[in-house]
Amino acid sequence: MAAANSTSTERLPGPELHETLPEDCGQPGQYLLLDAALDDTLLSSLYSERHCPGWTREALLQGTPHQALASAGPHLVRIWPGSTVLNDIMRRMDESPLGILLIPTEGTTWEAMVEHCRSCLTGTSVDGDPLLVRWYEPRWMRALLNVLDAGQRKTLAGPCQALVWRGVRGWYRWACEDTTAAPRPLVFDKGFYEHLDGEHQRDVAAFLANAYRDYLTQDPLDRYLFIYNALVFGNTMGLTRLDHQERWIRLNLRHGERFWQHDERLARLLDDDALTASGKLDTLEALSDQGAIA
Repeated sequence: MAAANSTSTERLPGPELHETLPEDCGQPGQYLLLDAALDDTLLSSLYSERHCPGWTREALLQGTPHQALASAGPHLVRIWPGSTVLNDIMRRMDESPLGILLIPTEGTTWEAMVEHCRSCLTGTSVDGDPLLVRWYEPRWMRALLNVLDAGQRKTLAGPCQALVWRGVRGWYRWACEDTTAAPRPLVFDKGFYEHLDGEHQRDVAAFLANAYRDYLTQDPLDRYLFIYNALVFGNTMGLTRLDHQERWIRLNLRHGERFWQHDERLARLLDDDALTASGKLDTLEALSDQGAIA
């Protein structure tokens, strides 16, 4: 299927955006990096096919200082032929962030892939402290790659020809764009995470601009900017959960951009630190339903 670009992904070199999982992905010999913390049936499902030829699985936190979390942590699986369990998992990945798919370069061994994925789980802060990094979280993958520089992206790619994941706008397939870049270590600090949050917010804005396109202007950039600007303000109120962000966007669609600036009562409500984000939204929606917001 032909790949499509989007405004929010053009700054990252190398990504392709697909409506569905590309047909050449999910084949035997490729890998799934799965998050067992998101599905307590994942391990039992995998073990139900342990007698199948080619069955291979590794708990990546095993043998590390975090091995107490091994059963609920990331698990690397090499796709074996004819697996109904893995086909079901890949189908569910379209709606649930269970993990990502790794396409290895030719000649990559199982041991090399295990070592690479395990090594990327631990990063270093600017203070030198070790950090456990859930880099395989598909909802943050495009944002993460955008924040890393070319050398760090090469480190993350390692023996992978491509990384494939279900993002907010569809299935992404990314191949390391600069094979000449020298690998650089992954270092995470406050500035990195602030940048990462900003990139993720752009992804959410693109997703919601598309989801609510029938209620917005016809111009794609104007749609995106309307949503993005609303999300930026919502973020200052702690609206970081997608369900909260959607509720906030619907209020902006109903009453107009920056509707709260025209009503001192609403401005005080949004500035009230004693109210939770959910409480602020509950009050705003009640006022809206009563016709008490212009």
